[in-house]
Amino acid sequence: MGESSSSDQSSATRVAAPSPSPVRALSAMTPGRATALQSWLTALREALPAYLLSHALFVTLTYLAPLFTLPDFSAQALPPSSLVHSWQHWDAAHYASIARSGYVQWWQTAFFPLFPLLEQFGSLATLGSTHVAGLLIANLADLALLAVLYRLLTEDFSAALARRTLLCLVLFPSAFFLAAAYPESLFLLLSLLCFYCLRHQRWWLAGLCGLLAALTRPSGLLLIVLFVSEYGRRRGWRLRRLGPSALAAGLIPLGTALFALYCLLRFDDPLAFSHAQVRWNRYLDLPGLSVLHTAVLLLKGPLVSFTTLHEAFDLVCVLFMLVLVALAWVGPWRFPPALRGYALYALLFGLFALLWPMRDGDALNAFPRYLLEATPAFVVLGLLLEGEGWPRLRALLGCYPVCATALLSFALLQFLTGHWMV
Repeated sequence: MGESSSSDQSSATRVAAPSPSPVRALSAMTPGRATALQSWLTALREALPAYLLSHALFVTLTYLAPLFTLPDFSAQALPPSSLVHSWQHWDAAHYASIARSGYVQWWQTAFFPLFPLLEQFGSLATLGSTHVAGLLIANLADLALLAVLYRLLTEDFSAALARRTLLCLVLFPSAFFLAAAYPESLFLLLSLLCFYCLRHQRWWLAGLCGLLAALTRPSGLLLIVLFVSEYGRRRGWRLRRLGPSALAAGLIPLGTALFALYCLLRFDDPLAFSHAQVRWNRYLDLPGLSVLHTAVLLLKGPLVSFTTLHEAFDLVCVLFMLVLVALAWVGPWRFPPALRGYALYALLFGLFALLWPMRDGDALNAFPRYLLEATPAFVVLGLLLEGEGWPRLRALLGCYPVCATALLSFALLQFLTGHWMV
């Protein structure tokens, strides 16, 4: 009896012993996730200064822009909504139209579908305004891409360089397009997320981000080259070392293929988005020839004219970015082999941006906007600004924030007042 009682008591004790708390167990299992979340929150916080600085400039210039359109001493008053509508020019209007009515004409396929599709869904929360939805999407994506870029650079470089790079990016003369209802900020977010996932060997997530990027801009297809490069570097360039994760690379061209399938069903032309470039007076050319052609025209043309001034602005921006892309490969600021993916990223998107010049006048039109996609070029600029061994170069480049802000302000005022700036 005594033994039985003792056994029962022991058994009762074992049954009554408290099991580990589910909350404690979850906490014990997820320290990595908590750390990752904290790192992302830190990246978001560190991205805010550059974001708020640029947007304070955008808001100020948006408010002052009517002074360039209203007559002097005019008593006319504009509704506050006019400040929002001042951002609806050129491509922004085309994306809003596609969001409302779909692809009505074949030449509209030059504008890829993900951004207008998000505008369409977003308009449910903006009282039916696709343009306002586009502005919200673009500005949220702008903040997110800065956070992703900061997180990426702090892992491979330093926090100081990451902050400088963000500042260089948001002050670039065409950076206001990251806040306009254009797909630029969404594309940069998706492409940077793809690259971040590649750096962390999250192949399927990288493929998904690449698919979405390919549905946002035609240049998204280039991410497959980055995928193959990073996969080969991490796994070794041998077929026997390929795993099922290599199939994730196929998700990237799937984005382009899906849009091509839509173009086939809708307009009987799977390459309508490419053929539509003719409608916008653009043609396929070797990268760099349009730059040389523009430089020659500037030397031969009049000193002051609409075309000359626009070409000079575009040429300065394009040459500046191309020099940075080149320095990612050569010179003391080139990326080391372990970080060569950054240089490849900048080169691919830098060259692709030059493929479709305009046929008549201002051949480099919109190229400063397209070259934002070569984002790692701004990392090179950040490295140049911190270079201790080149004090004269650093002093020269130290004027970048002032000069870039001046050109950015000019370009934005042109855009807000409805002048040609796409």
